[in-house]
Amino acid sequence: MDRDNRRYREVDYRAHRLKEPPRGYHYVRDDNTGEIVLAAIATGLITALVFN
Repeated sequence: MDRDNRRYREVDYRAHRLKEPPRGYHYVRDDNTGEIVLAAIATGLITALVFN
């Protein structure tokens, strides 16, 4: 799928029992794959993948 068509939603880390993200980061879910990733807010750089 084209990268521009991907949709990401912010994830409540508490609801998924994840560690609190560091300052400047948040968890997002890829609507196409269901994967949750930890991403830098300013750059969008993915720092970690979270496996279900």
